[in-house]
Amino acid sequence: MYGQEHPLPYKTGEREKYILGLDLIQIGWLSFGIFLAVQMAKIVPPLPGPWIVFRYIHYGIPVILSVVVSFFEEPTTKLPLYLYIFHWLLQRLRPRKLT
Repeated sequence: MYGQEHPLPYKTGEREKYILGLDLIQIGWLSFGIFLAVQMAKIVPPLPGPWIVFRYIHYGIPVILSVVVSFFEEPTTKLPLYLYIFHWLLQRLRPRKLT
């Protein structure tokens, strides 16, 4: 009604949710992990073993890593893990000046 505002995502600091409550960055990371798992399945053969679950368990490693990068955050800075890693790499790889 009058005087009440509908909270917009850019004002609240929340990201817009698209598919299954995921934002675009999470969808991108998960699709990248699934893409890497499919490419790995084309190159790396299944492990030897009697149980089918343990034969194909190593194909889930890229998906697990993409889930960790997209959903977890660094506790002290509260940055998403992918941004924290990106800024850490920028800081480590910056040109050094000797004064």
